[in-house]
Amino acid sequence: MKLPEMMYGALPWKSIGVSLSSINAIKADILAITDDPGTVKKAVLVFDELLANIVSYSGAKKAGYFCEREDSGLLLGIFDDGAEFDPTAYAAEEKDPFNLDCGGMGLSVVAQTVKEWAYRRENGINTVLMRLQLSENQHGA
Repeated sequence: MKLPEMMYGALPWKSIGVSLSSINAIKADILAITDDPGTVKKAVLVFDELLANIVSYSGAKKAGYFCEREDSGLLLGIFDDGAEFDPTAYAAEEKDPFNLDCGGMGLSVVAQTVKEWAYRRENGINTVLMRLQLSENQHGA
């Protein structure tokens, strides 16, 4: 199932500072929708990597996120007003696991962690939507 185009604007976005410390607010919201340690770790890892890239490379002044529980997982999103960058295309490149300084390793981890993800740039805003599968012990909960 692909992430529908119309979903981008209708989601409950929350603004955050363009700062690594913003991961704390994101983590609190993740914990409010699931207490499964495996799912929480995966979701925080995904947001942490994407937020680190926004903070370190984008030049963004504004950023935001959302997270919602779905039947079989989490629907996640992050946006920024920085330089155009499609992490879904970059992560598709093959990375050498023995050369950690080559860049993009974190995005490769994100690509392997999420069930699906999509990127869109509109009106100067980068938006990434993701679906994350719940851990096995959370299905049907």
